Amino acid sequence: MRAVTLWDFTWYTRTGVGQPFHDLDEAFRQAVERGFDTVRICAMPVLLFRSGLDTTALRFDGLALRDVSRPYPQDRAFDELLRDGAPRLEDWRAPDSWKTAATVVPHREIYTHDWCDPDKWDRWLYDRYGEHRLAMRETLDLWLDVAADFAAGRGIPLVFGEGWVGYTPLHAWFEEGPVGAEICEHAVGRARELGAWGTVVCSNAAPHHPMWNNAAWLRRVNLQENR
Repeated sequence: MRAVTLWDFTWYTRTGVGQPFHDLDEAFRQAVERGFDTVRICAMPVLLFRSGLDTTALRFDGLALRDVSRPYPQDRAFDELLRDGAPRLEDWRAPDSWKTAATVVPHREIYTHDWCDPDKWDRWLYDRYGEHRLAMRETLDLWLDVAADFAAGRGIPLVFGEGWVGYTPLHAWFEEGPVGAEICEHAVGRARELGAWGTVVCSNAAPHHPMWNNAAWLRRVNLQENR
């Protein structure tokens, strides 16, 4: 099974001196050192510029967090997620840039991640994990099985290019900690059992995420699943 690292679009947006992809040869060397043998880059620019690929089966569904029809829970966000000194949602604007103009991520989601306190984020997840642990495991297994059925029904390779906990703030550590790591290892193991062509350890296992520094663990998970 291929060990995939997700470089998304960052491999061409963070190429300045001192940034993760300034030296692509070094980034590839580090990937191999961590047991990866496949790089996934963002395909969206290719699809936008008429690659000729048939994309009619693709679906882009909204997430609950992006439902702007719901009032933003500002007071609860201040108490449970945001850093001290965070402005109110209506008082904050993302910096003017091509990234802001191009993104499909809602204003409220960018605001929450930009002002998130990583320790509060992790504590919020740990406080609730025990109550939802079994449901999370069952849902993850169901999603993996559905993906396998989808691939088999269309005669295409089964590849998991993203996963597993979600879109986490940069310096949050839940997915890298003991609980999140176990979720990642379970998902990778299930991918192997389902006969996947390849899988990520998780979306954060890439040069532009702090998890990249946990080289020994990444190598162990990748090599263990590819024996």
